[in-house]
Amino acid sequence: SGCCYLFQFARTVSARLGLNLPGRTPRMSQRWDILVAAGCAGACVCFYALRRMLELAHENESLKEEIAMIREKRRDELQASRHWAAQINKLVEETQGCQPEVSHTSSTLTPERILSSAISTSSSSTWSLKPFRNRPSVIKRQLTQSVKLVEAAAQTVIIGVCGMSCSGKSTVTKAVRQKVAQLDRQFVPVICLDDSYGEWMHADASDASPTNFQPDGRSYTWKSWDHPRCVDWKKLVTNLQKTIDMFAGICKYVIIEGFMLLEHPDILDRLDYVLSIQISKDVAWQRRLDRVLKFKCGAIDAAGQEDYEFLATYAAVKHHDDIQVASSQLVEQAGASSIYPPRHVPGARTNSDLSIGPNGQSIREFDWLYLYFEEVIWREAQVVMEHVRQVQQQGLMKLDVIDGDQPLTVVQEATLQLMQTGDF
Repeated sequence: SGCCYLFQFARTVSARLGLNLPGRTPRMSQRWDILVAAGCAGACVCFYALRRMLELAHENESLKEEIAMIREKRRDELQASRHWAAQINKLVEETQGCQPEVSHTSSTLTPERILSSAISTSSSSTWSLKPFRNRPSVIKRQLTQSVKLVEAAAQTVIIGVCGMSCSGKSTVTKAVRQKVAQLDRQFVPVICLDDSYGEWMHADASDASPTNFQPDGRSYTWKSWDHPRCVDWKKLVTNLQKTIDMFAGICKYVIIEGFMLLEHPDILDRLDYVLSIQISKDVAWQRRLDRVLKFKCGAIDAAGQEDYEFLATYAAVKHHDDIQVASSQLVEQAGASSIYPPRHVPGARTNSDLSIGPNGQSIREFDWLYLYFEEVIWREAQVVMEHVRQVQQQGLMKLDVIDGDQPLTVVQEATLQLMQTGDF
């Protein structure tokens, strides 16, 4: 019926505009009417599509506003729960001070007992409950709700996964997320320290880089990417706290992973459990080299990053010649066959042939990377491992160490075993 109406409308328009000129055959007029009808139909379709696009844009804005309102409501609930938790503690202290028979056991310390004792003794309290003495059900309901919120938030475990580059942090994080999704059908938020590198780290390497390091007896300097000064700690702490506030009491775990997690007290204070993955020097170097060779062939790493392994990333151009000379000497002294081992030889710690360069390149073109590994990466790794030992010895928190020299599948299984035994 719509086509008939459009056809009739087209004929009417043609007649009104005088488009049925003398000399045109009926067939020509009919074709003209069909073209006009098709044009009208196209215009209607375009109008409907434009209208629908505007409706979808409006729905998208409404959805964004709704999400923002939910997040704001969640923040308000958490703030309210903290406020009421503080008041509960105050009421408990006042109640015990006036009525010693009230104990801290769960069987006697109930909202009803707290409420009845607090109302009777609130004359000296800075937070008086007497105006609500005739509405005990309101206060009881609020106390009960607040206790539940605080208890739920306390059940969310903040896990720190730390370890040097190529130790298997992403593998462990992935294993935890998959296991929780399988067993509890829950989402596990993850924060990556690498996403909080300071803006100054994205500038070209130069003598003005704030993380420059000059090895003893060397004329060149490295731009270190493994020093605590690389991280915008304020940004990282803010992101972690926002994530905790948003998901506390909702998600079972919140994970933050990175090499230098234990280097800042504000991060350390927020962690409930630390899983440290430690690897030996040979394994660390060969895994790093293996990843670089895969980068050069177009691969991306576990975090989704593309190739960034260029000498210009780690040193100013004017130092490149000195670095090339020093790195060649270091590799010759150590033995090129041990630095770049073929596959399946006794010293090989990966399943890749590290003696062959990618795309026809000589493997010795990566001598500079071995020098950077020796003078910067492994040096900082030893500092971090010492901090892990100190935290473990002092018993500041629950901390487990996993041997990262094992195959990544074994590391995954060890992580899942810790989850099953309830260690975190």
